[in-house]
Amino acid sequence: MHANAIKKLNSKPLVEQIIDMFTEAIIKGEFKPGDKIPSEMELCERLQVGRSSLREAIKILVAYGVLSIHRGDGTYIQDSFSEKMLYPVIYGIILQKDSSKSLLDMRQIIDAGSIQLSMDKWNDEMLQQIEAGLENLRKVATADNATPEAIFVADTAFHDLIVKATHNEILISLCKYMDRITEVSRIQTTKKIIEMHCIDELIRKHEELVDVICRKDQANIGTVVRSHYQFWKDQL
Repeated sequence: MHANAIKKLNSKPLVEQIIDMFTEAIIKGEFKPGDKIPSEMELCERLQVGRSSLREAIKILVAYGVLSIHRGDGTYIQDSFSEKMLYPVIYGIILQKDSSKSLLDMRQIIDAGSIQLSMDKWNDEMLQQIEAGLENLRKVATADNATPEAIFVADTAFHDLIVKATHNEILISLCKYMDRITEVSRIQTTKKIIEMHCIDELIRKHEELVDVICRKDQANIGTVVRSHYQFWKDQL
């Protein structure tokens, strides 16, 4: 992090410039995971900024899980993934107008990629779990007293199994937040599916996913996942 990196005439607020500097330093490897950052005084001198601006930038980076403060020791670059790192992305999604289709597109890409990535990891126990997840969804969705809320819970549990098969904590956390964001809209869409008597089609789309996983059918993953999410898009 060099002193000339802060441009006083930059149109960006000073705090944002400091955050950008930390981001660039991490990307370039000047700061590595677990590194202790220089003292407040040293950073102020290097960047030629005031303490208040630096402290505000550090507070934001702590809130985003990029930095962690060790009382009596100093401030460190986070050395592992934190769910807080997803906050800026999540807010960007939430505040986007008409985000339902974009979210479905994202989940389509994630599911297709997750199945592709984890194809060789699906052992007998995991296959039994995904089949049990399908059976639970079928039972919940076809019950006489089926509710959109109950179907949402069963559907979410089913798709969680697909993402968890990757053992990728970032993907798992991202999908968890996406489920929270989309809960209301998905329940509303599921209500439409019930009213239009399309539950059988909903179940069939999940059966196709299980089939492509069980057969480890690499060639048809994209087609099956695309068809699955097109069904949901058609209900919007």
